[in-house]
Amino acid sequence: MSTTLIFKKPKLKDGYKLVEYDNNLEIHYKGEEFVISGEGEDLSQIKVLLNLLNGENSLEMIQEKLPGWTIEDVNDVLIMLDQAWLLSEGESTEFNGCSGLELILECEDLQRHLERQKGETKITSALVSGNADKRLLYGFAFEYYHVTSRAHGSIAPALSYLYPRQRKSTLRKFFVEEYRHDDLIMKSLMAVGFSEAEIVNSVSLPYTNAVCNLLSAFANQDPLSFMAVLFIFEGKPWEEDIYIKSLEQYDVPDDFVKYQRIHSEINQKGEHGLVSRELFKTIDYISPEDKIRILKNIGIMMDTLFRMYDSIYDYYQNPSNPLPRLI
Repeated sequence: MSTTLIFKKPKLKDGYKLVEYDNNLEIHYKGEEFVISGEGEDLSQIKVLLNLLNGENSLEMIQEKLPGWTIEDVNDVLIMLDQAWLLSEGESTEFNGCSGLELILECEDLQRHLERQKGETKITSALVSGNADKRLLYGFAFEYYHVTSRAHGSIAPALSYLYPRQRKSTLRKFFVEEYRHDDLIMKSLMAVGFSEAEIVNSVSLPYTNAVCNLLSAFANQDPLSFMAVLFIFEGKPWEEDIYIKSLEQYDVPDDFVKYQRIHSEINQKGEHGLVSRELFKTIDYISPEDKIRILKNIGIMMDTLFRMYDSIYDYYQNPSNPLPRLI
């Protein structure tokens, strides 16, 4: 797994109940069940691990008490428990929060760390090398058409919250500058022969839809996390867009590249990659709870994006899969 665990001394949340039957362990918590399957020694080791999740042991301390387990083995189980909302932080801390700018810089550091940890994705390697099939180029554009469309639509509910004037002004300006960027990607795809109906009615891949759903959920329920993840999608104004540069080496219609370049240049010139910084600069104080949640959501978004990129490569490199995907 590529998600990073945030907790220093993880603890199973209070109020859980552990039920064992056959070769399964069930963790019951607030009406939900999380099932762990295994046999003999494996299941007994899991029980030892669960008993160690008392808020007093670090990941390294837990690993030392589990013979034959690596740090990665322990981390994988903890991440699954965390994704089921079963973990909390056990270590008390004197941390009293931080400024918004301090937090967003930490978010950017976490994103870079996760990218280095993941390494170059299959789709990036193919695009940059010049060996990508045209299906992959077009498929990638189809998937990002959906992300761009849903991302813009998510800004509106995020704007509905009560913000100080400067923060609301920054978010509104971003909304206006991002308006109908999905139309640019549609024009790009129409340049290679796809109809407007095919583009609009196309169905995104599951992990693309997962990214879109995360954006929508954050915008509606957690505006701080929504503002924090925006920079991930907008590129860095001081870096050349490798994707657009890579497209230039392929024998595709000029307009396919042109409209995507326009989209990229709007983001670059508008310094949209700094929008999260601009928004968080208006926040004087972030609580410890908000910080943990936002960093965790950065990790979840990055993990989902990595899975999206891999699924795009796997699907569109296979010539037997339909393009576009239609119901």
